[in-house]
Parts: sequence; C-alpha cells; structure tokens
Amino acid sequence: MRLTTRSRARLFSTVALAAGAVATLGCWRTPAMAQGFFFWGGESQRRVEPARERSRFVRPRHAGTRKTPTTAAEKTGATPGREAKAEAPQLERPLFLIASIADQHVSIYNHRGLVVRSAISTGMAGHPTPKGIFSIIGRERFHRSNIYSGAPMPFMQRITWSGIAMHLGVVPGHPASHGCVRLPAAFAAKLWGMTRIGERVVISPHEVTPVEFDNALLPQPRLRTAAEAEQGDSATQVAADRASVAPQPQTEKPELKTGGEASGSAKAEPAAEQPTSPVVAEAPAAKTAQPKQPKAEAAELAAAAKAAPAADQQQAASVAADALSANPQRQAEQPKTEAGADKAAPSASAPASAVAERPMVNPQQYAQQLKAKAVAEAAAASKAVKALTIEAETKQKEAARAAAELSAAEASQMWARTKAEAAAASYDAATASAASQQEAAATAERSAAAGDAPAKANADRLTRAYGKALLIQDAALLTKTNADAVLTDAMARLEQAKTASAAKDSEFADADRRLDAVRTAAAAAVVAQREAERRAAPISMLISKKERRIYVRQALAPLFDAPIDIRDQNTPLGSHLYVATAAGDDGKSLKWHVVSMPARSGDEPTGSRKTASADTGMSWTVRSAASPTEALERVDIPKDVRDRIAERLWTGASLIISDQPVSSETGAVGTDLTIKLR
Repeated sequence: MRLTTRSRARLFSTVALAAGAVATLGCWRTPAMAQGFFFWGGESQRRVEPARERSRFVRPRHAGTRKTPTTAAEKTGATPGREAKAEAPQLERPLFLIASIADQHVSIYNHRGLVVRSAISTGMAGHPTPKGIFSIIGRERFHRSNIYSGAPMPFMQRITWSGIAMHLGVVPGHPASHGCVRLPAAFAAKLWGMTRIGERVVISPHEVTPVEFDNALLPQPRLRTAAEAEQGDSATQVAADRASVAPQPQTEKPELKTGGEASGSAKAEPAAEQPTSPVVAEAPAAKTAQPKQPKAEAAELAAAAKAAPAADQQQAASVAADALSANPQRQAEQPKTEAGADKAAPSASAPASAVAERPMVNPQQYAQQLKAKAVAEAAAASKAVKALTIEAETKQKEAARAAAELSAAEASQMWARTKAEAAAASYDAATASAASQQEAAATAERSAAAGDAPAKANADRLTRAYGKALLIQDAALLTKTNADAVLTDAMARLEQAKTASAAKDSEFADADRRLDAVRTAAAAAVVAQREAERRAAPISMLISKKERRIYVRQALAPLFDAPIDIRDQNTPLGSHLYVATAAGDDGKSLKWHVVSMPARSGDEPTGSRKTASADTGMSWTVRSAASPTEALERVDIPKDVRDRIAERLWTGASLIISDQPVSSETGAVGTDLTIKLR
C-alpha cells in the first residue's frame, strides 16, 4: 500500500528524531566527543574527528520577485542590532592568575577583583603540577610538545622552561595531565587574547583569594618633574643633589598592635596640597622640632625670604616643590602654618609658578618618553648611517679613481724621465761627435792651405762630415728639449695627482671615521631603545629569607640583586605575592593586592586549619606562616636599593617575599623570578 505524502513526511520525521536521540545518548556517554575538537595530552589517545554538520540547501531568491521595504536603520545609516558586532571589553591591566588544584579551576583577577573563572585539569598522580608563584614567559598560538612526540598544544602559554604550560586540552573534571594546566577550548582562546608576557601565575594546592593591601613599607615609585624627565637619566643625579639639599625623612616602621596587625597598614589620608614656603623646605630641623611656628618667627622668616635675591628664592622654591611632590609622605607630614604664615608664604616666594605644584611624570610615563626618544634617536642614527655609508662609498670610489690617476701619472713621469735621459745621452754623444769632427775638419783645412789637391778634397770631406754632425747635434738638442718639457709636464701632473689623491684619501678617511662614529651612535641608540623598551615592562622583585637577598628583574632579565636584613630568622615568613594592580587616586602612589600562599605542614602557626593536596596528599595550611604585614615588617631593604627600585616601579610590578630560595626554573635570561612550594 502506497503511503500518502503526509504519512511519508511523518515517518521520515519520526526516523530523524530517533536518530537524533541516539546521537545525543552517544555524546552523553562520551563527554570528550561532545567538545568537538581533537584531543591531546601526555597520554596516547585515539584521534576522533568532529561530527560534520549537514549543510542545508537554500534556494536563492530571484531579484525583483519581492521588494524589501527600506527600514529606518537603513535610512539613517545605523547598523541593525543583528549585524552589530559586540565589542571586546577593555581589560584593566595588570592581570594575575590563580589556579587551585583542589578545586580544579583557574581564576583571573585585576585590581577590581575577579574577571573570569574556568575549569582546568592539572597533573595526575605521578606527574603533579608544580605549586608556587610563576609568570608567563612564552606564548605560541600553535605549539607542538618537545617531550610527548610533538603532541599539538594550541594556545600554549609557558610558565616554566622545564615543560609546564597552560594550553588547550581535555578537561574531564579531575587531574589528568602530565603536569601542564589544561584549559577548555573556548576559554583557552579567550585567555590567549587576555594575557601578556610577564603576568603572574599562582598555582596553589587550594583556593586562595587576593585581597587589597596597603602598607607604608611597600616600595614607592619615584615621580619626576617634566624638566627632570626631559633631562633623561641625568635626572637621577639631580634628584640625589636635591635630596642632599632637602633630605627626606626615612619611613618609620609601624608598631604592632595586639593581634599581629600593624598600625601602619591602614591607608593614610592624602594631605591637601598647598603652596609651601621655600624657607620651610630648607629648614627641616626646625620643622621637626616645632610643628607649628609662632607668628613672630613666621614673620621673621618671611622678611628674610623677601630680602633674599630673586634667583635664590626661585631656586629654593623649585627645590621645595620638587621635594614635596616627589615624596607624598613628606607632603602629608608638612605642618600646616597659621593664618599669618599662610598669607606670608606666597609673598615670600618669587613667582607664583615656582611655588605651584608641577606636573609629575610616573616611571611608566618616563619609560615611554625614553622609549620615544630612543626610537627617534635610533631612526635618526640609522638614517645618518645610510647617508654616511653612501658618502663613504662615494669618497672611496673617488679616492680609488685618484689613486689610479696617480699611478698613471707616476708611470707617465717615469716614461718621460726615461725619454729625457735617452735624449740627453743622444745629445751628449752628438755634441762629442760634432766636437771631434770640428777638430778634424780644422786640421784638414790648415793642411789644404798649401794647395795640395788631395788635402783639399780631404778637408772638404771632413767639413761636410762636421756639418752633418752639427745637424745631428741640433736634432739631438731638439729631442732633448722636447723630452725635458714632457718630463716637466709629467712631473707637474704627478704632483697634482699626489695632491688630489692625498685629498681624496683624507676625505675618505674622514667619511669613514664619521661613519664609524655614527655606527657606534646607532648601536648605542639601539641599546638605549632596548633598555627603554625593557624599562617600560613591569618590574619583578623577590626577597628570599633563605638566601637573605633581594633579586630584581625587568622584562625577564636580571636588573640587580643585593643583600638585605631579615629579622627573626628562625620564624617562617611564608610566601606572599604583592602585585601593584593600579595607580592610586592621587596619581602618585600605587594600589596593591596580596596573595598569601599556604604553608606546608610544620611551618604553620598554632591553630591553623590544614588540608590535603589532591595529587600528593601533602598537608597544607589554609593561611601562611606570617601575615603579609608581618613579612614586610621583618624585612629591611636598604635605602639605595629602594631608590633603584623606585626609578622603575609602577603598575604591574610584583614583589615576592618567601622563605624559599629562587627556583631553579629562574635562568639567566628569558625567565622571571619564581618560587616552588614542594
């Protein structure tokens, strides 16, 4: 019996629904296939092709069959909502990542808090993922493993050179990798677009949360005035000279309250920025001894300021303004003068612009200025090298041409000299022959005077021979004269060729010398450009209690290291990561967040809660051995080290304080300061 068209459609629909249900059950039973990509990892797995979706044939609409009405959006030129592309959110950097092995997820934070979170898969038993504080040190969009037979690892972000990275892979909901951090497909691509080289990665046994942290003992950036920024690196010496004129008070360490919290950990309120008298800035001792000056003393100081020369007043005002603006803490400590002194302060200074606060440049802006200047200088040096290279090549060709002309002139002079010497010899021989012929002819003439016919014939013969000798002598003289003239001309041309060749050689030597100087300047400009680019990168610091040193790096390369003092060596510090996440509201300070790593069993203080690691079973405490404030208070960083750090410190900077030494993963170049928690 033949089915009707409607019955056949229902039958085909039922079969299609059944096939879809079977496919859905199959995907549910194999969750790895549901992700729709190739799988890889440390283990050997069967390659699965993603299911191909059936393409649906759509019959094209013929033009002119139906007129589509013009919408209001098309009239106004607006983009329809369906076709509008969603703009990627502007991320506020820096970012830092925290991966929790116990929870099998990774969290990305910035100064506002949690940005995004995703499931991950870390190392299984026998191949644990190392715990500690790392950084992203390498990125490849499509990487093949150097360890596991070239296994593909898309969106690879390396955190160690020993083979640990974050990359796209199978995420089954439990540890399953050979040590790497596997990421789901969509999140791996998203994370690739979010992160940058040098951003911190924390791998913790369990979830740790960053908290906003403020403490006066944290490193502070050094801000420059516009004039100092224009002077470049010489501004450091200027700042040192100004510091000797107007010394800045050292930061006192806050006293501990009951309960272990420091009184200095609270955020200090910024003081109102007011024009400051230069006399007050030059007399810090009197200011410290007496916070508020009497009216009489303020009047005397104002009168003394008025009596001072205008140049001294302007210089003092500049020193005072720079000293206060470069150190916000000192500005907060500046005592407020009474009403009379406040009125006298503007009159005591020279111009009002010298007393007003100058615009400050933070280290990142200063680095960008140095970079722009270095790029311009490198471009100018490269252009000068090209121009001088062409000039030197031209001068070299001219010198070679002059040398060839000199060689030709020398050869011509030698030929002319040879000809002249031969002509002189011929003339001398002709002269001697003519002289001998003259004597013989004269003797024959005297003998022929007696009338002897043979004698007369002999005399005539000798006379004719003498005449021929004279003709030969005259010809030899003419040849000698011409040869001498040619020699004189050749010698003149030789002197000109020597002079021209010497001049061309000198010009070529000068061009070559200038080319070497420009090449040296170009090489220095390239080095300065690299240093400026490196200076623009965030600074990284690590304080190791075990090594009692501070290490400072920038752009994955060592900057310097120095010894430090740490009090209570027998008490653990723990491991803390301080990250400068944003600029302060005043534009001169930094906002910090801190992440405290859990301590191993035996290092924790009394009463700490313990947990076990998912891959090793080692016991870890929930809180660190010491609080972040306590760790900072026990570390004494020398002032010169703080000053060197302040020159380059801005957002993105990180400070690690740890009992652990620098990890073996930290190499000479191309790695960051890292620690491992075993």
